[in-house]
Amino acid sequence: NSPLFGGRVFSVEEAVNRVGFGEILRLVGTATTGRFADRALEHYGISALQLRDNMLYTAFACEELARMTDGDTRMAYTAGPLRPIGFMVLDRAARGRVLPRESFEPRRWGNYRIWQGSILGIGHAEVAGLILDEWHFPKPMGVALRSHYLNAPADISHPLAILLNLAGTLAGAAGHAFEGETEHWLRSREKLKAARLTEAQLSIAAEATGR
Repeated sequence: NSPLFGGRVFSVEEAVNRVGFGEILRLVGTATTGRFADRALEHYGISALQLRDNMLYTAFACEELARMTDGDTRMAYTAGPLRPIGFMVLDRAARGRVLPRESFEPRRWGNYRIWQGSILGIGHAEVAGLILDEWHFPKPMGVALRSHYLNAPADISHPLAILLNLAGTLAGAAGHAFEGETEHWLRSREKLKAARLTEAQLSIAAEATGR
């Protein structure tokens, strides 16, 4: 109902028509992220603020990259806030079962994948994929969350997984990466070629996301 949008609005339908579905999606995503990221991930050493900032930055960056490649911007945006859901589930499952001294420590474990495999027996990316499958999200979304680290040669064939990885690269450059996964965000010509992007476009996306 701000004068900015041209007067009073009396229904949800009118609001969507006035503002646009894309903007509504972004507003809802921002609000939802705030509720998702209300607690620190104790066993990962990730504060609530770090979690929220990573989720939002990745969402906006992935959306911008999808726009540049004529991808599904809504799906790309949604992948950002959902990406850490495996972290959240595993951190909750570890409470009361994993001793504080067994929590992730970068100098000891190096990355989350090694720590999760040794202490929890499963990785957060696989957990996220299982959850999205159970919730009947579109298949490409679950595949992207499982494979966005691009560890296997076949992973680079999944468009959303590549965009999510490059969004992680931009998040890392902006200071919003999680300490145990920075090694997955290294830039490479292979990633850019698979995404049909250039270094210049990646810089433009970073600038747009920062705004």
